Amino acid sequence: MGKLLSLDTMLNEKFDHHISRGTIRNWCSEGRFPFVSVGTRVLFDADEVERWLDERRQESTALRARRQGRAVK
Repeated sequence: MGKLLSLDTMLNEKFDHHISRGTIRNWCSEGRFPFVSVGTRVLFDADEVERWLDERRQESTALRARRQGRAVK
């Protein structure tokens, strides 16, 4: 497990505040975003968030290539 981040710290460090707190909360409640519950606090494992971002970057590249009619290596 990596460093645990608060919502505000995670938004600042990983998303530079380009995604709202509400969006992240919705994604967590829908099971679409990794989080850790510690008591009543919701925290975010920095390593898990990085993996989540990496998976989406790869999907974005694949989708873009498909739209352009190219194969992804």
